[in-house]
Amino acid sequence: MGSWEKETEYLSDYIGSGKVLEVCCAAGLKSVILAKKHKVIAIDINEDRLSAAKDNALLFKVNKNVEFKKIDAENFNELKRLGSFDAIYVDVDWRENLCHPIKKQNIDPFKTCPRTDKLYLNLRKLHPKIPIIFKISPFVRIKDLTKLGPCVFEELYIDEKFLSYNVYFDPKIKKSRWQAIHLFNKEIV
Repeated sequence: MGSWEKETEYLSDYIGSGKVLEVCCAAGLKSVILAKKHKVIAIDINEDRLSAAKDNALLFKVNKNVEFKKIDAENFNELKRLGSFDAIYVDVDWRENLCHPIKKQNIDPFKTCPRTDKLYLNLRKLHPKIPIIFKISPFVRIKDLTKLGPCVFEELYIDEKFLSYNVYFDPKIKKSRWQAIHLFNKEIV
């Protein structure tokens, strides 16, 4: 099992049950895992990514539980038309501009595509009571995200290798804190 699969299964368990909005779904690999337990609306701005995502959902036989839509995640009105959800999962592109090479990642968490701060504020305005979870690149200054409100920073390790951060924003969180999660793909003896 790949690290993205293990990570997404963990997030799926954390979310519990219900309807999930996945923002910036790319080729839909995480959508496939989420759709095993949830009804998923997955959005992206890139038509080629969405086409690949639909193919992956068919391949893994979860196409009845996931719907892919071409949506500009920075457009408040487009987000509003999507309806209500029980949780939101976001994995923005860590380049400031999609024309930049994929390896040109920003350390500023607010210089992403779409902009993390603008996206969060729009989502929170639309969904004031539900958890919003951001997957964050390991190269980003994540402490800056506390400017958006109290959150839980989670260092995610898979097979003892640091993979990324998950940052949880939830109205139930009153004070920011850190935690580390260790997941394993194999049995540890």
